[in-house]
Amino acid sequence: MKSLKRSILVPSMPGRDAQRQVVLSDIHFRWGRFSDADLSGLKDRGDLVSLVAAKYGQGATVAGHDVDALLKGRIVRPGCAAGAA
Repeated sequence: MKSLKRSILVPSMPGRDAQRQVVLSDIHFRWGRFSDADLSGLKDRGDLVSLVAAKYGQGATVAGHDVDALLKGRIVRPGCAAGAA
């Protein structure tokens, strides 16, 4: 069964664009090797994990832990504020 949680990396509601920009800014600050083009194509956590693994030569598990640490508290259900569960 699929989780009802959605990633704020995908803007689909009013206010989500602002949240997305904050997250993308944090991602760029944490991983400076990403271009704006790299970040503009992100759709979900999996895309970010793959990008981190490829750019930094990390395994998927390590990259996944790093991504989770950055995104912690930012996965939201539709209609909820960032960080709400």
